[in-house]
Amino acid sequence: MKKIFLLATLILSTTFSAFAESADVKAAANEAANNIKNAMTKEAIKAAPKYIGIRIGGGAEVSYQQVINNKNFLEVDLGLSGWGEIGVIVTGVYNFVLANPTWTPGTWTWYAGPGVTAGVGFTPKVDDVNVILPYAIVGITGQMGLSYQFENIPLQLSADIRPTLGLRTYPIGFYGTGNILSAISPAISVRYAF
Repeated sequence: MKKIFLLATLILSTTFSAFAESADVKAAANEAANNIKNAMTKEAIKAAPKYIGIRIGGGAEVSYQQVINNKNFLEVDLGLSGWGEIGVIVTGVYNFVLANPTWTPGTWTWYAGPGVTAGVGFTPKVDDVNVILPYAIVGITGQMGLSYQFENIPLQLSADIRPTLGLRTYPIGFYGTGNILSAISPAISVRYAF
């Protein structure tokens, strides 16, 4: 009987110690996995060469950025024209990073650069708003802005202006010379870093 009792005690103590060790191992494994995940996320954010999101100003645009030479970046936006017109515009801008202020733990970036834009759409006729006429635009643009990349999450926020000067087919003339808002095209953007 003593042997059975000793054997049962040995089996139970081994089982409980295995469960205790298993819980410790699980906790240690979870902690290690979280540390690796956090380290990978921070490194991915620091080295993230790509961003995708939305840019909202006079219209709404899908915005994509690709870091080039570990500093400057190319931005390509495809969106709907705004300011009372219906159309699609594509814009490409090569931005130079001018400064990276260290105001907070995240990454701030001042940038500016030249680009091109083109689009097609429909606009009301000048002397009869009931008549809608097609138009096309092509032009040069410049962009200047400030962005903030969060330190621990893959999210970028930015505000910029993008004045554009170009030619349009209707009304024939220059594009981007309307009211002050359409002339400087202020916008805010939210992008995911990947």
